[in-house]
Amino acid sequence: MINATTYLLSPTETPGLVDANGLTEESAKMVTEPLKENNEKYHIVFTIEDHMGVYLHNHIAHHDLTPWALGAKPSVLRSQHERNTCYMRDAMIVVEPLVQDLEDDAIFLLGACIDEDWGLTVAARYQEYLSEADALAAEKRESPLPLATLIDMERADPKISTVSSHEFHTQTRKHSERATAELINTAVYITAGAQLPPYQCTFDFYLLHCLTASIGHVSFLREPSFTNEQKSLLLGYSGRVFMMTYAGMGCPQLRLDYLCSHRSKLPNQGWGEVFDRACYHEDDGHMSKMIRLTKLSQDLSEQYDCLPEFRVKKHMFLIAGIAMIDSASEQPMTWTKHWDFVRGAGYPDAWTRFPKRDY
Repeated sequence: MINATTYLLSPTETPGLVDANGLTEESAKMVTEPLKENNEKYHIVFTIEDHMGVYLHNHIAHHDLTPWALGAKPSVLRSQHERNTCYMRDAMIVVEPLVQDLEDDAIFLLGACIDEDWGLTVAARYQEYLSEADALAAEKRESPLPLATLIDMERADPKISTVSSHEFHTQTRKHSERATAELINTAVYITAGAQLPPYQCTFDFYLLHCLTASIGHVSFLREPSFTNEQKSLLLGYSGRVFMMTYAGMGCPQLRLDYLCSHRSKLPNQGWGEVFDRACYHEDDGHMSKMIRLTKLSQDLSEQYDCLPEFRVKKHMFLIAGIAMIDSASEQPMTWTKHWDFVRGAGYPDAWTRFPKRDY
């Protein structure tokens, strides 16, 4: 079983990609026990049936680790953890011999044959597929075009013949670093820019996941077992997901000028103050993760600030972070109900419950 020492959190060794000044050993030790508790006591999915079309997953580990990296005090870490446990499902009973068997490749593969009902079901399904294939073969149906002709058509179509390049297959780490920074900058662009005057700056719940999920690409970039081609493919996949998510939210107009006209609720806010406020916000971690990734994007984008494809410029990131925490509702999250975020920022009707600017 995982124990507290497995996590090895340290202010100096494992501060994370973005961290506040003054992380302490006391806070690091405070986080390890809740992480262990969450792993052992609670299920990874806390709804027992479809809820709003999705199964909702346990966010506790996110909200234990992110406020820690942002400098939360031990008492805050504990209270935030306990507040999010009240709607969790109990974990399933762990049967140690079965866990050990899963680690043995031979037993794991043979396990598929142990359950007779499962085996019969799969066998019947395979037979169904084979029968369909036999029927098609019996009809002696062929493709209307020979394979060689299709190859010739690929060559003649510039959309296909130019889809790749020599540069793609000989990319350097430097290219991957710039592409990763661009991806995350674009995530901030669609998350922070999706505003609708005259409403106060508010952030789309679904778009923000493009931003929070993009942290993985920084780890991928540093992973030596991945080739540059593999890293580029992962970046491309995420870029497509961003585009689909943006379309799904109604392609909201991206108004960085409106974002930058936000007036801070508190005087003299820097990243330290924004981080501190995020640690106290009573949700399941979405707000603090969004803010943390905005700061990460600022750091990654700095050397590319002059490039036009980096739409969010260096003076905009802190404004975005301030606007994010300023948008946080004073009403604590109610079970799975967030009060902070708009859903579908491209649709005017989605904004009607949010306050308008008074300036």
